[in-house]
Amino acid sequence: MTNKPVLTDPATEPTPELLAKVLGNHYPLFEELNQLMATRRLTGEWRFYNDGKSWLMKATARSKTVFWLSVGDNSFTVAFYFALRMAPQVNTLPLSAALLQSIQSAQPIGKLFPVAVDVLHPNQLTDIDLLIDFKMKTK
Repeated sequence: MTNKPVLTDPATEPTPELLAKVLGNHYPLFEELNQLMATRRLTGEWRFYNDGKSWLMKATARSKTVFWLSVGDNSFTVAFYFALRMAPQVNTLPLSAALLQSIQSAQPIGKLFPVAVDVLHPNQLTDIDLLIDFKMKTK
């Protein structure tokens, strides 16, 4: 993530009003992501994580974690984690050139490799939708 998390107060749970204030002109993209989540029947749950000292939203389909969302100043990041064995398939998805380049330079975390999207433009939601679809079809 390029932005430092800003939701760092464990006593202040993220609300639509707080998110609108923090995300500024990127809040409509967050709302579009929520619409995409509803279409895909994903549930978002906010929790404060002490290890990162910030609030994160975990998006799930039933019991499967699909992605994590963190909020920075005037932006948010959607992060997917895939098993290393899935890397070749992820690289064949019709994702934007910028995201594919980012994926190829990503460092594995244990047996997982991260795919993080700093959401700044509406066209990035297409990449996120493709990654959601792929993640939901994998074990």
